[in-house]
Amino acid sequence: MAEIVIMEDDAHFAGLVGQSLTEAGHSVAIAPTGEAALEIVMTRRIDLVIVDILIRVDGVLSPDGGLLLLTRLRQQSPSRPFRTPRDIPAIAMAGAVNTHWTKDLLKTAQSFGATETLGKPFPPSHLLAIVARLTGNCGPV
Repeated sequence: MAEIVIMEDDAHFAGLVGQSLTEAGHSVAIAPTGEAALEIVMTRRIDLVIVDILIRVDGVLSPDGGLLLLTRLRQQSPSRPFRTPRDIPAIAMAGAVNTHWTKDLLKTAQSFGATETLGKPFPPSHLLAIVARLTGNCGPV
């Protein structure tokens, strides 16, 4: 079972992703902003982070999105007995992937340290396969 943080501003979508991961045997924490996600990562043993590149707060695009969180994760290197944020695999996701702009965002996320990228929407089976590969954990037996 992997410990996973989902940073997603859409509570409904985050719940669906979290439910798929929980049903596969993983433990999930959901954070609506990068700051909230970073707090979780810095205080708990986390195996994987899933980030939404674009985050809205009160309907307005926020700078506290996935790219900033990836930057913060890859720069942090605290002394602790478990994985540092720099070592945690990260999946970056963005919606409307049929636009050139969003495809560029996904490429940019990789340059900021995303291990994998996903265009929303995606089938749960695709997400679970990526999670299993990145965590070395296929869920319940």
